[in-house]
Amino acid sequence: MIDPATFRCRRCGACCRVPGYVALAPGEPEAIAAFLGLDVYAFTEQYTTLTWNRHDLSLTEREDGGCVFLLDDNTCRIQPVKPAQCRGFPFLWRSKRLEQACAALAGGPLASDGVSPGEAASSPPAVLSAAQSPVRHRPAHLPPLALGNRSVLVFLTACTKDRRRLLANPDVISVLLDAWRAADAWAVGRYVVMPDHVHLFCAPVDPAFALGQWIAYWKRTVTRELHKRGLVGGEVWQRDHWDTQLRQGDSYHAKWAYVCENPVRAGLAVRAEEWPYQGELQTLLWHEPR
Repeated sequence: MIDPATFRCRRCGACCRVPGYVALAPGEPEAIAAFLGLDVYAFTEQYTTLTWNRHDLSLTEREDGGCVFLLDDNTCRIQPVKPAQCRGFPFLWRSKRLEQACAALAGGPLASDGVSPGEAASSPPAVLSAAQSPVRHRPAHLPPLALGNRSVLVFLTACTKDRRRLLANPDVISVLLDAWRAADAWAVGRYVVMPDHVHLFCAPVDPAFALGQWIAYWKRTVTRELHKRGLVGGEVWQRDHWDTQLRQGDSYHAKWAYVCENPVRAGLAVRAEEWPYQGELQTLLWHEPR
């Protein structure tokens, strides 16, 4: 164990840059959302993803694997309310990779603004197992879990290659909708198409057809048809995607109400209903919370 009386954080930022899960304890999403001035749903949609067990929340990462709240000066944007997992490092948990990266643990030069143990840790969590803190560089895509007699509903985001603004076009939308109708192993419910990415809700029809297979199929179909019609050249889609399964207590209607406002937040429309590239292909069943 590290002695809190002698350890001094050197603000190298390494612990916030090494990829891995930062699991949120009960009450932490609400505290962070309030600190950021967001409602809890907006925070979870923008800044969290499901952990390896698809039941708990984890903070999202930047493309380089660093924490989404790490600032350029190696300080934490949510320092007053940062998760207990972060506050507990390195006193009650650490990994070989972090021991090698952390300037204080590896014996690197002392920064002039090193912080005291009291600032670095308070209310530390229990020791995390390796399974709870896996190293990853891309979004985790786990198979949807059957929830007893509850419906399975997945929220999906797919982006264009290099975020090219290709999609907000009537001809492209027509191709996209035709591909979703043809790829009927999964059903597409509500969707909104932005210039460089797509948000949609979907549900499995054929359980033998994995979500990743389905996405790859319609991406290939769309790309092939766009090339055939001369609408778009080159690569169309990013190779990966983001998906999250709706959990018990989530509201499909509330999530859609937030997602359909994306064009307004992006300055593309004054009111959500004015954005022409949104709709609902099929009605997806979901047990709304009471």
